[in-house]
Amino acid sequence: MQVIINIILALAAIGGIVLGIINQLQIRRQMQRRLLVRMKQQVIQLPRIPDGQGGFAAASVHVFTIQVVNTGLTPVILKGTGMILPDGKLLPQGFVAERRDKQLPLELAPGADHEVRGDAYPVLKALKLNGNSDKVISRFA
Repeated sequence: MQVIINIILALAAIGGIVLGIINQLQIRRQMQRRLLVRMKQQVIQLPRIPDGQGGFAAASVHVFTIQVVNTGLTPVILKGTGMILPDGKLLPQGFVAERRDKQLPLELAPGADHEVRGDAYPVLKALKLNGNSDKVISRFA
């Protein structure tokens, strides 16, 4: 009878240890910062051509749009945006926030997103100047 009780207590102890480890892994996973980053190419209408009356008429412009979504459960602070080139260099210029009320640095709450847009011409020119034009694959969809 004592052997059966000892076996049951040992199994309960092992079960408690396993549940404790699982609980710690879940807590650790929840505290990790997780971001989903997407980049797309678009052709949109932007005011670029002077209309002679002090304003600008719309023209088709090729842009890169970078979107980041906080998929984790903890807030994340965004300090800057840009592209990392194949050689590891950062290309930060030319990206502006989609909305004026969301400027960097920005605290991104869980589930929130932020989008920046950049004219493709200076980005592609910088890629070519850095010798990366043949190492970057871009597709139009």
